Amino acid sequence: MEEFGVLLLEISKPSYWEYYYVSTYQNAFFDIEGANSIEEALAEGYQCTEEEAKEFFPKFRWVSNNVKR
Repeated sequence: MEEFGVLLLEISKPSYWEYYYVSTYQNAFFDIEGANSIEEALAEGYQCTEEEAKEFFPKFRWVSNNVKR
């Protein structure tokens, strides 16, 4: 089983949102969204494995959401 997580973007403070994360629209387009809770970012963010994050998104911080598939 692989562990999935989301990709967070580091934004300097002050900023409007507490967390910025990568999301997808209809699994075709990537976008950056904002949230004030980590729970919302983990629920709404693009789901990928840590290996995918390192290979395709090295400038983002991968955070596990403790979901295994």
